[in-house]
Amino acid sequence: MERARQQDSCNFRVFGDIGDPDRISALLGVEPTYTHRKGERRSKFTEPYSNDMWRYEISGDDEETLGDLLRQIHGVFLAKAEQIKSLVADEGLKVDVFCSYLFLPNQGGFDFSPQALELFTRAGIELCISIRD
Repeated sequence: MERARQQDSCNFRVFGDIGDPDRISALLGVEPTYTHRKGERRSKFTEPYSNDMWRYEISGDDEETLGDLLRQIHGVFLAKAEQIKSLVADEGLKVDVFCSYLFLPNQGGFDFSPQALELFTRAGIELCISIRD
């Protein structure tokens, strides 16, 4: 089974016209690891962000699989599935989990347990995976 490396991460993301990011934190019961506001720039050389974002990131260590990281996201957010659904249905926000995976030569892929994937069906959100080499 493939192990996560420091570069691997899973991010629970909320996009759109968020308004007050503290409201999202209160609703979900956790503080974000990162936020940005519509119109802000990452640097003076980049275009302004087109929407607000609230992000909670879990990064891997050498002993964790990508599935382990998803189970951690599951543990933080599954109890909030109904609140997550309301962010999408009632407020028109986009919610997803974005995973970044560094693929190295001669290494296998990754797998996910049904438990790790339960959050996506219960809350009705997407799982996005970026595989880098």
